[in-house]
Amino acid sequence: MTPKPPTIVAALHRSRRPSEAVLDHVGDGDDLIVGLANGEPATVMDALEAGAGKLRDVRVHQMFPLRERRYMGGELTGLRHVS
Repeated sequence: MTPKPPTIVAALHRSRRPSEAVLDHVGDGDDLIVGLANGEPATVMDALEAGAGKLRDVRVHQMFPLRERRYMGGELTGLRHVS
């Protein structure tokens, strides 16, 4: 008898990571494209802002942001907003 594959819920649960894990995938000089308006991944963006001190010259491309973030005003030197 062939074993059943895991359910989608179980597979998603096993692959779930904290939002801070995004910093493991972003390097200096990277360009990030972020969903606009309600498509913005707010917790991921919070984690990027919190870890901005570890980043250099990362450009965040986002049209029509709903939230004003600190990096948009130049407060965080590791991140830069590009509209």
